[in-house]
This record gives sequence, structure tokens and C-alpha cells, in this order.
Amino acid sequence: YVESVIALIEDENLESLQAQFADFYSEDILPILYELTTDQQLFLTKALDRETSARLLIDLDTPTRLAIFKKMPSEEIAVYINELYSDDAADILNALPVKQREEI
Repeated sequence: YVESVIALIEDENLESLQAQFADFYSEDILPILYELTTDQQLFLTKALDRETSARLLIDLDTPTRLAIFKKMPSEEIAVYINELYSDDAADILNALPVKQREEI
């Protein structure tokens, strides 16, 4: 299954990715996300709806989350942070470098 997801990502097939995960909960996508490279993780999170992506990002372990955030502009991170509960958003912000935290 992961191989088919990787193929869709490599083909940049947004519509098929979105259809593939339309009925998935973030908890169902999380194990798949861990099988991907950081660039693939970033592509998949951008392909999913904001709420699902935000939940995925909070559920990831800190090193994986930070690796993805390093590849995102601060404005984009802020969009995801706005989708989270304030406690979860604070946890993520506190794990980011000070400069990036201030930008967000």
C-alpha cells in the first residue's frame, strides 16, 4: 500500500491522493507517513485537507515534525497551527527554533 502512495506522490497526483485518503482518520494515515521520506511526508500533508494535516502534524514524533517544518515557510506552519487546540499549538511552537517561533 505504501508503495502505491509513494507512486502517487512521485507522480504528484493530488486528486488520487486526496481520494485515497478521503475517508481516513489521521490516526490511520500516521503509520504510512512514517514510511515516507521527509519530502514525501511534506507533499502528502499538503495534499490532505488542513484539519487532517494539522492532526497528523501534532501526532508525529517531534523529530519527524520538526524535519517537515524545516521545509515549510513560517506562514504555512502558522496555517496548520491555527487548526490546532491551543495546548497542541503551544507544544509545537515551543519545539521550534526561536526565530521561526517569532515569525509564526
